[in-house]
Amino acid sequence: MKKRASIGQSIVEFALILPGMLMLVMGVLEIGRLFYIKVALQNAAREGAYYLSYYPDDISGMKSAVMGEAYSAGVDLAPDSDILWSHCCTPGDYVEVEVKQDDVSLLIFGFLTGEVDLSSKARMMVQ
Repeated sequence: MKKRASIGQSIVEFALILPGMLMLVMGVLEIGRLFYIKVALQNAAREGAYYLSYYPDDISGMKSAVMGEAYSAGVDLAPDSDILWSHCCTPGDYVEVEVKQDDVSLLIFGFLTGEVDLSSKARMMVQ
C-alpha cells in the first residue's frame, strides 16, 4: 500500500507538469490550424492560376474560382483585396496569382503574438 506522502507528491508533480503539457498541445493545434489555412490559400492560388492559364481574359471568373476553392476549405476572402494577379494574358508567358489572408487571429496564443499574415503564390503558363 502506498504511503500518504507518496500520493501527495504525485498530485504536486501532476499540477506542475499539467500547464506545460496543455500549452504544448494547444500550440500544436494552433500551428496545425495555421498550416491548414496556408494549404487552403495555396490551393486557391493554384486554382486561380489554372483558370487564368486557359481563360486569360476572364478575371471575374478567376476570382470566382479562387473564392469557391477557398470557401470550400472554410477560408473567407475579399475578392478585391485578397486576390492579386500579375503577368496576365500573354500566351506563352506565365501568369501569377497571389492569394493572401491578412490578420489571421490566433485562437489560443493571440494574446502573445497578435495576428499573422499568410499568403501563397502560384504560377502557370498561359495557353
